Amino acid sequence: KHVASAESVQVLSKNTETCLQVYGPQVLSACHTLFLHPSSKVARENVEVFMDVWKALDQDVTALAQEVSELCRNAA
Repeated sequence: KHVASAESVQVLSKNTETCLQVYGPQVLSACHTLFLHPSSKVARENVEVFMDVWKALDQDVTALAQEVSELCRNAA
């Protein structure tokens, strides 16, 4: 079970890393667009969507940190 858990954490962490690399610049771009066009409903909605994605990624990072901590405790 320990090995399977470690492997799943590795896969999830790699996927999360990729998503952060992809969506990070897109979040910034969406915010910049809203800054340039503050009255744009489309720009505002775009930021809201990307912020939802970013919050989900933040939750994934938190869950991964907890899983890694658990794996380290169990390995000791």
